[in-house]
Amino acid sequence: MLAIPSALRAQFEGLLRNRMVPDKAQSSYLKWLRFYLDFCRKYHVSRAQKESLAHFPGKLQEKRQTEASPSFQPSRMRFISR
Repeated sequence: MLAIPSALRAQFEGLLRNRMVPDKAQSSYLKWLRFYLDFCRKYHVSRAQKESLAHFPGKLQEKRQTEASPSFQPSRMRFISR
C-alpha cells in the first residue's frame, strides 16, 4: 500500500484537528484514507470526483473486508469528501 502524499496528509490532519476528531481516532481515519487512495489507484478511479467515494464501501463489502475490520465505519469515508 502506498503512503499518503505528505501535502495531502498535512491537509487531512489539519481537517481532523479542525473537526475536533479525538487523537485516538485520527489513526483510524488515516488508515481508511490510505485504503481509499489505494482503491482509487488500483481501480483507476479519480479521487478528485466525489462520486468515486460512493464506490469504495461497495468494493469493501464485495471483498468482505468490512466484516473483518470492526473499525470500518462508512461515516469515516463521507468525512473524507467534505
